[in-house]
Parts: sequence; C-alpha cells; structure tokens
Amino acid sequence: MVLTFREAGAREGVVLALSLGTTSPIFEGDAAVVVAAVNRAGQDYSNIGTIVEDVRHLQKQFPGSLFQFTYKEANGVAHRLARFGLHNVDNYFWFEVPPDLIQDALLCDVLSRGQASCPPRCNFSFYQ
Repeated sequence: MVLTFREAGAREGVVLALSLGTTSPIFEGDAAVVVAAVNRAGQDYSNIGTIVEDVRHLQKQFPGSLFQFTYKEANGVAHRLARFGLHNVDNYFWFEVPPDLIQDALLCDVLSRGQASCPPRCNFSFYQ
C-alpha cells in the first residue's frame, strides 16, 4: 500500500487532537478524496482503506467532530506550516498567539471562509 502524506496527515491530526484532549474538533483538509473517504459510510476497500478505517476509529472518540473539505487556497496556514516543516527538524507547538510566520495567512484563511480565493484586502500570496 502506498501511503501519501495526505492520508497520514489526516490520521496524525486526529491523534494530535486526542493527545491535546480537544472536544468536538473540526478537521479540515484540501484532499477531497481523503475527506470523502473518511465521511463515506461502509468499509473502505480502496488502496487508502486501512488508514481511512484507522482515522474513522480514532474519530469515534470525538462525538460531533467533522471532517470537511477546504480549498488549498483557503488553507494558507497549513501550506505555510508545511513549508516551514520542510526546513526544520524540531517539533513546534503554538497554543495562544500564532507565530509571525503564519499571521497574514491566518487572517486570509479566516476572511476567505473556505472560498477558493483570498479576499483582495488580505494581500497574501498562497505561494509565499
């Protein structure tokens, strides 16, 4: 089985939420295939089925949690953090104040509310 970062990311997001003790989280991702697979009823026999089933099993510990699709352009924070992670081997956690490297992307993500494009007043380039 070939495991992509998208499936692994979905699983790791749920594991992180469990370790933090969150309640009713909303998991967002820009991989429509993964989000649809997690939300689809019944056994998943696809090539990503094992991970999808694992995510579903872990998600059961969060009554009321959701997996939802978001356009990658509306997910600038995740993109910025992923690029940051490519060049850093240390683990970082931020809980109160977001780090400077994502503040503009965070503003754009919030203002775009899942739209396919960033509002003009954001002045944020997705590919920064």
